[in-house]
Amino acid sequence: MKQSKQIGQTCEEAANKRSVNGGNSAELAKKEDIDGFLVGGASLKGPEFAIIINSVTSKKVAA
Repeated sequence: MKQSKQIGQTCEEAANKRSVNGGNSAELAKKEDIDGFLVGGASLKGPEFAIIINSVTSKKVAA
């Protein structure tokens, strides 16, 4: 049986309810089975949010 998962999370991460951050976004963006991110408190921190956005887009944004 396939385990359901939230968008942007692997099955293991969905079970742990972890969100993406500047430290793990680049690695997670490379995974084929991830098509989006759950961004929590990092969305309130301009520089960290820019790191997340830049890890998934070719057009770089400033913080």
